[in-house]
Amino acid sequence: MKPVPHLPFLLTAFLTITIISCRNIKSPELKEIENLSIHKMGLKESVVNLKVHYFNPNNFGVKLKKAEGNAWIDGKALGQFTMDSLIKIAPKSDFWIPVKLKLDMSHFVENMAAAFLGKQVMLKINGTARVGKGFLFMNYPLEYEGKQSLESWLK
Repeated sequence: MKPVPHLPFLLTAFLTITIISCRNIKSPELKEIENLSIHKMGLKESVVNLKVHYFNPNNFGVKLKKAEGNAWIDGKALGQFTMDSLIKIAPKSDFWIPVKLKLDMSHFVENMAAAFLGKQVMLKINGTARVGKGFLFMNYPLEYEGKQSLESWLK
């Protein structure tokens, strides 16, 4: 079997273009958290499903395979989130991510009081997402910190 003479050059060119294009990636913009529904209720931990509405500001689309991380409200643990569906994200468009959130019930009462009072809270999210194009996927950091109205989650 003969070696392919241009394979190292093509591989190097492909990796260079990929790395250069990844440098210009803009983070998706969180628009709203919607459609909260209770999946399982417990004393220590509960599970809710919700949809997170984002906007992709990039001129290219990607696929999102998986996301996971932690969330806090006003500095108190809200819980851990996961997403394991394949989502195709079009360029310059809105998209919704179905998320499963395991709630830490130790702060549930004060977090829900803020929701019913219409109070804005500081939501912080840290995690990772598995994104890519074609067959090439990489881990991308998820970070968000901003004011949210919990009242909108209950719509």
